[in-house]
Amino acid sequence: MEIFKKQLGQRIAEIRRKNNLTQRQLSKDSGLHSSYISSLEKGERNITFDNIIRIADALHIGLEELFTQPKKKKKKTKYKPKKIKFFRLGGTWDMKVTDQGLQGEGIMDDMALMEIEKNLNYDEENLMNYFNLKLERAKSKKLNLVDHLSWIRNIKNLAYGDFIPLFSGDSSHYRPSLYAPLFSYLLKELNSEPNVPILAGIGTDTTDIFVSMLDVFIFDKKAAPVLVSGANRSINEKNSDAPINFYELVITAQMYLKP
Repeated sequence: MEIFKKQLGQRIAEIRRKNNLTQRQLSKDSGLHSSYISSLEKGERNITFDNIIRIADALHIGLEELFTQPKKKKKKTKYKPKKIKFFRLGGTWDMKVTDQGLQGEGIMDDMALMEIEKNLNYDEENLMNYFNLKLERAKSKKLNLVDHLSWIRNIKNLAYGDFIPLFSGDSSHYRPSLYAPLFSYLLKELNSEPNVPILAGIGTDTTDIFVSMLDVFIFDKKAAPVLVSGANRSINEKNSDAPINFYELVITAQMYLKP
């Protein structure tokens, strides 16, 4: 860890000097304190992923340039919009407050789920079959990714494709009758376009469980990775963590990741 901190600090200092920036200028551009920048370059401080992104943006470089030694006459890396599919899988991060409660876009939300459960006499197998049929028609609900996620910083220069709202309810409702059709649907999407990364937004309380299940059921060395994130606060709330969390998610899709 100590070696990593020193190497990263030296790399930041090297690129900063190459760009004719002082520590004070880098501090101003990144929004980080100058003493923090100084300690970082000396290899004395730990750094969060959020701060790595801030420094990379301030230096106008891609993340990979901070972790690799450049070849001679290497041009600066610039992101190109990458085709992705973004699925809404639950959580309150983009719901709106209505007189009936929180509501989100998609083929099923909390209120719809409650009504369906009642109509099906709370039979989980029937619910699974119903959700499976609903998912088959999900593509008719697809939206423009850039327009719908315009609150993600620099989104139009990072990604393009479809935003497809699937489950719009509280992700704590997930159980086998909902998971099974959903994973089947995602597998079909991966098979249809194996080189297109799938990104997904879900509730933070469910993310760890969901990602663990992804590792088990979606294990394909030829498919693009499935990347999942969430947020504690809605984008409609002050100081929401959704913009930075999903920005990091889209940035991660830009990296070369093994399946």
